[in-house]
Amino acid sequence: MIKCVPEVIKCVNEVIECVNEGNEVNESVNEGNEC
Repeated sequence: MIKCVPEVIKCVNEVIECVNEGNEVNESVNEGNEC
């Protein structure tokens, strides 16, 4: 479980970056769900 936490945090950060860059929200959410 602990090993998965950093991966989840990375995914959340990537989604936030996508939103900040102005990408479509759906794409960002899908990238986060893959993790």
